[in-house]
Amino acid sequence: MQLTTARKVLLQQQIKLSLSNEEKLISKPVLIPFSQSLNINAQSWLDKNANSLRQYGFEFAVLGEQQIMVRQVPALLNATDLKKSIALYIENILDKEMDFAQALIDIVVNDEFSHHPSEWNSVLRDLEKLNLDEMKHCYHQLNDKELASWFKA
Repeated sequence: MQLTTARKVLLQQQIKLSLSNEEKLISKPVLIPFSQSLNINAQSWLDKNANSLRQYGFEFAVLGEQQIMVRQVPALLNATDLKKSIALYIENILDKEMDFAQALIDIVVNDEFSHHPSEWNSVLRDLEKLNLDEMKHCYHQLNDKELASWFKA
């Protein structure tokens, strides 16, 4: 749980920094594009959200009335099951009404690939790089009990 919270905070910072330096996150093509079903009209959803999706590194195309094709995803997404991650991303946006950034953070942090024990060292190194204001912001997103548990012997 603590690793997940720390990774969420770090991803928020990474996305914020990337978007302040560029107008969109770096994306990578999907090696084998695949389709994804929606529970709403695909064309209308893409028309309404194309700019936001592109900003966060996604590229989709309409395949049918309720079907899209996944062409590109954010480079920071190293999903072991890309289809599952994209389905969760869309579910988070449509059903849970998360914003595009939070939905992205959720799929990156909850991906099975990201739960390897070696992640701790990487997360701790990244936390050390944050300046004092960023650390204060991070601290306010964690509850005291959770933060204290990180430093118990």
